[in-house]
Amino acid sequence: MAGWPEDAVATGAADLERLRGMVADDTFDAGTAVWSALDHGYRTAADAVADDPGQRVSIVLMTDGENNAGMSLEAFLARYAALPPAARAVRTYTVRYGEADPRELDRAAGATGGHMADATGKSLLNAFKEIRGCHE
Repeated sequence: MAGWPEDAVATGAADLERLRGMVADDTFDAGTAVWSALDHGYRTAADAVADDPGQRVSIVLMTDGENNAGMSLEAFLARYAALPPAARAVRTYTVRYGEADPRELDRAAGATGGHMADATGKSLLNAFKEIRGCHE
């Protein structure tokens, strides 16, 4: 999709509609650069916590595919380890569905202090409840 990666911040209904449109566009190519995308997220998060140290920041990484483009998980983990402490305090919550590798997603989430939720066979709503610590 032209213009990716693109940051999306939802602060209201209009933003959520725009995000739905981005996701529904379906003009993505076959490459899935999971760890490069997460690295980009951490660069953005590092800037956010540097600008406002009191701001609470976390990252949610959702994927249904295998990493087949961009950096490896090992390369991401090395870059993550080199981040300033405030950026390393940002947790990643991974959401797996489809063919994504659960071991890699769990490893990445655990390395950042986050958690992996497996949405394969259940709703994304339940996966988000799980990463937020809400249980029915």
